[in-house]
Amino acid sequence: MGLKFIDVSSNNSIATAGMDGVDGVIVKVSQGTGYVNPDGDPQYQLAKSKKRLLGFYHYAGGGDPVAEANYFYANAKNYFYEAVPCLDWEEFQNSAWGSTTWCERFMSRIHDLTGVWPLLYTGDEGVDQNTRLAAKCGLWFAGYPDNRANWNVPGFNYNISPWKSYTLWQFTSSGGVLDREIAAVDAAGWKKIANPGKKAAAKPVPKPAAKPTISKKETVAKGWKDALGDTWYNEKGKFKLAQDINLRYGAKTTSSLIATLKSGSTIEYDAFSHHNGYVWLRQPRGNGKYGYLASGTSNGVKRTSSWGLFSEI
Repeated sequence: MGLKFIDVSSNNSIATAGMDGVDGVIVKVSQGTGYVNPDGDPQYQLAKSKKRLLGFYHYAGGGDPVAEANYFYANAKNYFYEAVPCLDWEEFQNSAWGSTTWCERFMSRIHDLTGVWPLLYTGDEGVDQNTRLAAKCGLWFAGYPDNRANWNVPGFNYNISPWKSYTLWQFTSSGGVLDREIAAVDAAGWKKIANPGKKAAAKPVPKPAAKPTISKKETVAKGWKDALGDTWYNEKGKFKLAQDINLRYGAKTTSSLIATLKSGSTIEYDAFSHHNGYVWLRQPRGNGKYGYLASGTSNGVKRTSSWGLFSEI
């Protein structure tokens, strides 16, 4: 078996980054240009103290790619050369999803700043959008054959051309509890990606930006529970439907119907929740009342599909 990695964000405890039985840990640093993971540096330092192989990543928000690369670098510049930088390219809350140039511009900016090419984290569709990066950047591929909750690695049956091989394969999220990866490189190969020019890592250790703001791009660990026990997170945004979706009086598929919103309609929402297999949005309707709609599917922690496009208010 290859090297075993996990990746962590503010959705995971700090202690998770120090768990036994893994060889490497990849820590979320930032997202967009307004969010820094408040647990990122403690997670990173714990993994480092355990002598794990290290990585760190930025979640693409879909804004200006150079600005996001600069933001990532500013909040993680002292991790470079001892850890592998990565870009997380997903559809969820990414207004540039579908672009065939966004990632290349981000990666090129990081390379200009550091001389390091980050890994690209993405799935099937993201591979097709970024074929020009295959000659420059390694691939951290996400594909779950069965979402198992163990280290028994399944067979790899995905077409990742033009990449000849993945660098990392995230083969499960363990039912939304823990992302698990297997590496196609050894420890020396991982360190070479982090530091191809053998430069000294900068010091001192970086700290998250003071009082980081929680942007619209992050499912954070803190939320609030409604009367049914479902956890919600405050977030204001717009959602343009790509298909007809039922708007209901409650966030359940059995809740009474308000109306069926047509494809192309846009709603404003002020909160979201992952439960019962969906990502639910809450729509303020006046007089303290709300409507609710499912905006796509969820594994309980991460979105697995989206039935529309998100934008900021």
